[in-house]
Amino acid sequence: PQSLENQKRQFEVLVNFNGREIIKSINVPTLILSGVEDILSLRHEAEELAREITNAKLVQLPCAHAPMFEVPQHFISAVNDFLN
Repeated sequence: PQSLENQKRQFEVLVNFNGREIIKSINVPTLILSGVEDILSLRHEAEELAREITNAKLVQLPCAHAPMFEVPQHFISAVNDFLN
């Protein structure tokens, strides 16, 4: 489990970091996986990433924040489809 102090530090980084300009420079095929029930990384954020990254593919999965654990077969299929 993450300590409260580490959670606070992580939140402070998120509040102070703006990677929008960096995102625009990504020009390689990029897979963005988003859980439809995720309350930490919201759907509109994933959609924005997909719009800003050239050659991005957005896949919405039937899960929350940890698709590799919640829906491993969907996760594996999405990754395999992207790589093939």
